[in-house]
Amino acid sequence: MAALPEPLPVQGQSVLERIIVPLDGSARAEEVLNLVVPLSEMLGAQLTLLHVLLPRYEMPGRTGEISYPDTLHDRARALATDYLAEVAKNYVQERVRTKTVIAAGRVSDMILAHAEHGSFSMIAVGARPRTRFLRFFRECITETIWVRATTPLLFWTPPTDGDGLAAEYRLPRSIVIPINGTSRADAALDYVRQIAVAAGMSVTLLGIKPARSLRPSNGQNGIKYSESPDEYLEERSERLRSAGLSADVIRTDQQVADALLSVEIELPAHIVVTIGGRRRTLNRAFFGYAVTRLVRRVSNPIIFLPPGYEPPGEDHESE
Repeated sequence: MAALPEPLPVQGQSVLERIIVPLDGSARAEEVLNLVVPLSEMLGAQLTLLHVLLPRYEMPGRTGEISYPDTLHDRARALATDYLAEVAKNYVQERVRTKTVIAAGRVSDMILAHAEHGSFSMIAVGARPRTRFLRFFRECITETIWVRATTPLLFWTPPTDGDGLAAEYRLPRSIVIPINGTSRADAALDYVRQIAVAAGMSVTLLGIKPARSLRPSNGQNGIKYSESPDEYLEERSERLRSAGLSADVIRTDQQVADALLSVEIELPAHIVVTIGGRRRTLNRAFFGYAVTRLVRRVSNPIIFLPPGYEPPGEDHESE
């Protein structure tokens, strides 16, 4: 039996202690474990593999209510149990602490209910969001979860080779964080700092087009990003360096999606961390959430933090 990783110090566990991975039986959903397992191994996180089945006779009584498999058909329950055991054997291989859970109900309801009631640190989804046209005919799990989640979400479309098979993948050793001069970006920066310190990753601050409609965040010396972006970014990067991290800065006048696509060409594989918005507009009703469009376009894993998120375990710095 392989030895389990030693727990990391408390400051390394505060943002990623427990990760839940929904599995629907597809290869795409399972392949997200190629990223999540080594990440959990480095951070000392516990994994929960969740498989959701539709109840045989009735749906849960209330929206979001968790229905455990005592009411499910015995055969379906046995198959689901064997499936999760096989996934754990093939992907996890006892490298991290792992639990398996079977629930019944609407998929998005069950994912969100377990994440909330179980106080999970992250939901990790192997995502391939539906196109604008198909969203009108079938539920887009990426959007449905994002709209209601209070837990950080990791979305990733696993790479494939020329034959459509899963390509070999190694855990990225760096994190890219878009900075637009807002307090939201500062909250994401605190989150990135905790993960990077625990996992020994480098960080790249990606200065993008300044946000106009969100609350701005001044630097310690009263610096505004819209007025002096280079100085503002350097101040943020010094925060990371003071924690012993390697931190670089790239600045562009592009919007977030175009900027992230540009650095995919310039930089090695990395994890993106950002805070997304949820404002409802007519444009969004037709074209979907920016989160969905971003996941479709960017090939690197993306961790989205819910609006208003602040990393646990540390006081958020006020400007």
